[in-house]
Amino acid sequence: MSWPGTDPYYNYNTSEANGRRTFYGVSWVPWGEIDGINNPAGANPNWGNAILARTAIEPEVDIAYTGHYDEGAREGFISVEVTPLGATEGNKTLQVVLIENELYYMGSNGYPNHHNVMRDMIPTHSGTPVMLTAGETSFVDLDFEVPAAILVENAKLVIFVQNTANNNILNALGVPVLSIVVDCDNAIGDIIDFGSINVQDLVKLVSIIMGTDEGSDYCQLAAADLNEDGHINIQDVVMLVEVILG
Repeated sequence: MSWPGTDPYYNYNTSEANGRRTFYGVSWVPWGEIDGINNPAGANPNWGNAILARTAIEPEVDIAYTGHYDEGAREGFISVEVTPLGATEGNKTLQVVLIENELYYMGSNGYPNHHNVMRDMIPTHSGTPVMLTAGETSFVDLDFEVPAAILVENAKLVIFVQNTANNNILNALGVPVLSIVVDCDNAIGDIIDFGSINVQDLVKLVSIIMGTDEGSDYCQLAAADLNEDGHINIQDVVMLVEVILG
């Protein structure tokens, strides 16, 4: 927060920090929320006991994900799957937060080391609405960036599902950004992923370049970038023709 003294991490993203401060009604620091609903008063022992008490509570949703992070472009995508457990259903909110650890700044409170610092909320601090129905999985696809000011080795995406009616967090998951990778089985040039490289891959490549492709996943697009320069263009067509002709 902007009080009681200067906070460079608040200044980095004031709009979303203020959005969450308003959501929880934060009026002083230090302040914390355990699973969104428990703000223990007093000294540290109260916090430890409250955290231990929450570990005994079963999650109300299951969270899974796939995605990819491009280190060169410093951007990626994440596809989140939320499956309700038990009788959980109704309107909830999916939050995806980019955080950074291992930060050093000597604040006015005397604490120099800072972890789990919010850098960005994806897409915004309001999150993404999800309607949960028993026995069904909800899917949310989100793009994200890791600005140059952030050390990606210390960055994570924190994914959680929250009931905004009472602020209760139903489950949460932390994902190191550098672990968000896709293992592609198809070789470079095998765009359609038939296990061989032929003229059908060439047709697919041309349609990608012309913008008439009806949809390609990450692995297909990676296979279409034959010279691996981060762009799909006529140079890749030339290389693919050479591969096909032998």
